[in-house]
Amino acid sequence: MSPHNVTNEQLVQFVLGELPSEKTREIEAHLRQCESCRHTAERLQSLLDCAERMGELPEAEKTVR
Repeated sequence: MSPHNVTNEQLVQFVLGELPSEKTREIEAHLRQCESCRHTAERLQSLLDCAERMGELPEAEKTVR
């Protein structure tokens, strides 16, 4: 799989775990060889992790003021 065959949309779906297992394996193999796509996938994962943390409010902040 060359860099031109992996789209940003596919990388997003990969990070979100939304790809079929065969496509996931293809993307994983591609990421082992493509630094650019690997970096993009890492940045997408960091963004997702940050968004998940933002959704986790401490109990004291969940109360309505």
